[in-house]
Amino acid sequence: MKTESTGEGGHDGSRRDSAAVAPQLMLHRTCDAVAEDARVDGLAVALMSPSGARELVYASSALAQYLDDIQFTSGVGPCLDAFDTEQAVLCPDLNEPAVRQRWLGFTEDALDAGAASVFAFPLTSGNTVFGSLELYRTHTGDLTEPEHHAAVRGSATIAHVLLTYFAASEKASDGTHISAREQNEVFTSEFSRPQVNHAAGMVSVQLGVDIDDAMATMRSRAYLEHRSLADIADDVVARRLSFENSDADPEGRHDEGGGS
Repeated sequence: MKTESTGEGGHDGSRRDSAAVAPQLMLHRTCDAVAEDARVDGLAVALMSPSGARELVYASSALAQYLDDIQFTSGVGPCLDAFDTEQAVLCPDLNEPAVRQRWLGFTEDALDAGAASVFAFPLTSGNTVFGSLELYRTHTGDLTEPEHHAAVRGSATIAHVLLTYFAASEKASDGTHISAREQNEVFTSEFSRPQVNHAAGMVSVQLGVDIDDAMATMRSRAYLEHRSLADIADDVVARRLSFENSDADPEGRHDEGGGS
């Protein structure tokens, strides 16, 4: 005889909650295992597209999240190169002059934050690359062969988890129905930056340019002001910042005091 759930939601509610939570837990546990096997200090997972759309779905630490944020803001970095080239990008020493020159806008901030080496791997499905896995260490040194293999296996496993639960079937493994809205909510977290796309649309209208140019404009402002792209987007969405010269002061901010 089946045991009924004692929770307020009843048995069906418990099954629904389990279906919604399991994918997130599976991703986190998979990432923890990859970090341990590859002997790295942390990692981040981002979904990406050729249009420049980007969504961070997991970061193991504040530093991992910050490293992704630097790349999201500057538009350069190892995980973007891994996505573009469809190849692993291995950087055992961020302090090398050639590396500093390669990723201007990323390496200096990454080093200041405590990262010393980074390793990025594309997330793939067949011939399609849809994201990247980035690992970091707080000390220099390349991955050993077993560690490299662990990272490659890990990227494949993470890709499978994301495709299975993020892109995916409308039914959980236990047969319960999962709506499109619920699938999206599975990966809604503190890592999401939906305001950036909203802000890019607003800036596109303000300047009469396409979304890519609007995003580049916001990135330039973020870089010049040493702020994150998400912070700039927050100001745009809240209308504290406008890129319309007729409505903004020389710093790009509204003059709420009025006057001519």
